[in-house]
Amino acid sequence: MTPMPNTQVVEPPPARRLLDVRQVAGMLDCSWRTVLRHAGAGTFPSGHKIGALRRLDASHVDSIINNGCKMPKPAGRRP
Repeated sequence: MTPMPNTQVVEPPPARRLLDVRQVAGMLDCSWRTVLRHAGAGTFPSGHKIGALRRLDASHVDSIINNGCKMPKPAGRRP
């Protein structure tokens, strides 16, 4: 019988928690459309597209909130 080669056990990376746009909007106290608008404009992380759905990494959203960063308010229309 041949000896087994030394094998190294590799642990998988921790699972990422993905949030949908409505969950992020609830955390930021804004509408889900505002989250999508800022993600599209690049003023907020765009997240990951899964089919037609957009998911944002919870750790990115948490770090933005913990650092006191707030999404800029969209400029209103002038009459």
